[in-house]
Amino acid sequence: MADHVVELVAESGRYRLGARLGTGTWCDTYRAVDARTSAPVVAQLFHQDLTADAAFRERLLGILSAVAALRHPALVAVLDFGTMSGSRVWKVQERVAGRSLLAWTAEGRLHPDQAIEVVLALADALTAAHHHGVVHGGPHPGVVRIAGTGAAPRPKLSDLGHAVADRAAAGPRLSGTVAFHHETWAPEVRAGGEPTVASDVFGLGALLRTVLASGGTTAPPEPAAALAAVARRATAREPGDRFATVAAMRTALERARRTTHSRA
Repeated sequence: MADHVVELVAESGRYRLGARLGTGTWCDTYRAVDARTSAPVVAQLFHQDLTADAAFRERLLGILSAVAALRHPALVAVLDFGTMSGSRVWKVQERVAGRSLLAWTAEGRLHPDQAIEVVLALADALTAAHHHGVVHGGPHPGVVRIAGTGAAPRPKLSDLGHAVADRAAAGPRLSGTVAFHHETWAPEVRAGGEPTVASDVFGLGALLRTVLASGGTTAPPEPAAALAAVARRATAREPGDRFATVAAMRTALERARRTTHSRA
């Protein structure tokens, strides 16, 4: 077992780490168990080269504190977080059974009605986060878990606020290339700007476009165009041309869905 894993177990006294699930641009992710409750959880250890910078570390801890206070059915809950050896940041979140939305879309498993339900649920989650002053920065299919099968897939969004880590890691770790999920970053974020509500609108619009395309559409041309128009406005290049809020985008999507059903 790697030294840093032993260190986390020793310092927290609570989490038993298991297999590593993967290494991303900003963290290593492990299966874990909460020793107090026996609940399965997921532990993430942010890369040392990111959190060694005191200003970045304090900002990240502030974001994690805000996210840990959030609870919503469509958000992956952050259960605990902290530092070890004073500089390496870790967090523990609930473990969600199921597969990523990225896997679902790759297989074309979402019917258009299911795709819209997923996006509506994510819109509710983002709206709740925005009310608490937390933005995601780039919601994309890879950070959405689908908890459930059949006709009613239940989405859970993770990585709230982690765009700050993504942006810090992108340069040295991606060697100038652009990762898939960065396509959901708004142009102003890709240009170095701070994530905002407007950039979350863009990300959700890009996600909407992806999930609708993955399952095809059974709607006649005009109703299908109404759905596409929502995605197009949400992903406008200029923030002022997008929906003002995720809630406003949700309202427009509901209206477009009713149009689809009434004319299909």
